[in-house]
Formats: sequence, C-alpha cells, structure tokens
Amino acid sequence: MDGNLLLLIGGAAMILVAVFAAIAVIIKFMRTGAKKYSADYGGEKDSYKGAKDKYRAGSRVKLYYDLVAADTDYEFFVDGKRINTDYDHEKGFIISFTMPEHDVKIEHTAKNSMTEEESEA
Repeated sequence: MDGNLLLLIGGAAMILVAVFAAIAVIIKFMRTGAKKYSADYGGEKDSYKGAKDKYRAGSRVKLYYDLVAADTDYEFFVDGKRINTDYDHEKGFIISFTMPEHDVKIEHTAKNSMTEEESEA
C-alpha cells in the first residue's frame, strides 16, 4: 500500500473515533444533564421577571424582582436558604443561583424598614 493512502485511512479513522466520542458525550448529557426540575414561586411567578417553570440541573438561574416599595426590606430564599442579591436600578433585585438536582421553592419576605418615629413624621 502507498504511504499516503495509509495516512488518509488513519486520518479518517481518527475523525470517525472523534465523531463517535462526541455522540457518546451528547447522549450521556441528554440522559443526565438534560433533566429539568420545577421551580415553585408560591403563586407569585409573575413577580419574577425571567421566571420559568423548569430549569436544568446545574444551570445558572437569574431572576429579577422589581422593587414594590422603597421603604421595605426584601429577602429572597431558595429552599429556605437566604440568597444574596444584587440590585439593578432598572430591573430591580437580581436573584441568581445554580439549579440543584431537585425541585425548588423560591420565596421572599418584605418587611417595612421605617421605624414608628419615621412613620409618624
């Protein structure tokens, strides 16, 4: 056999192996990483801009909660654990977390931050 033909066959075999390996990785991802889990917003899904019903495990979830009252302190929770938030003056609070491999409950609390003296003034 000619040396160039052997190189061509070897190169084609390497390409086929790479293609089959990529297909195997995609199939494995579809079986495991593609699983989606539900997000429960406690009946307030419309309050969270960008909210979806389901997210893939491991994906980064980013939601926006528009400020309702300036004199109110808000806290956000995923599965009962407090989430640190950022604030965007145009979009509101930015809630972000990595979706775990189970359904989650997203909640918030709102507490008036004014003291009695401030409210009487």
